[in-house]
Amino acid sequence: MEIRLLNPLDAKNYLNLRLEALQSSPEAFSSSYEEEKDHPVEKYEIRFRAQDSFTFGAFENEKLFGAVTLVKEKKLKLKHRANIFAMYVSP
Repeated sequence: MEIRLLNPLDAKNYLNLRLEALQSSPEAFSSSYEEEKDHPVEKYEIRFRAQDSFTFGAFENEKLFGAVTLVKEKKLKLKHRANIFAMYVSP
């Protein structure tokens, strides 16, 4: 297993995993499959270039099977903290 920071080239695979997550575990996410199924892959390409969030992927034989996003706080007094979002691992 390899865990690494996702980059724009991983966007398509991440989108597929995200849609799987929204379908198989809808209660775990604030977004729904219906809301996100038509989002363009470019949304994630842009997100993976951001300086304030980091999405890590878990790979087995080069296949993405899990992901988690870490988002840094922006307020001056909270810059030492981050929050975890959108964690999912394929069954």
